[in-house]
Amino acid sequence: MSEQKYHWYLIGYTFNDKSSGSNTRNFSIQLPLEKLLPPVSKSKLNELGVIGLEWLKKNDPSSEPENLFAISIGYLGEMTMQEFNT
Repeated sequence: MSEQKYHWYLIGYTFNDKSSGSNTRNFSIQLPLEKLLPPVSKSKLNELGVIGLEWLKKNDPSSEPENLFAISIGYLGEMTMQEFNT
């Protein structure tokens, strides 16, 4: 049995951080999905925003994000976890 492959994306975000005087901050995440993203609609951008907000709360709990937006979506290819992590 072969290892599962994922469609990998690099998502860039920007937001204002109320905890630091509303300074603009940026971050990016690598997102593995089982299915290829369809054309990215406004509702899909909203879903990606929720994913970014959840990631930020987990990885930077002291931040107070407002106006968080996904500003870039790059497709990295279809790979297994092992292939991606090499």
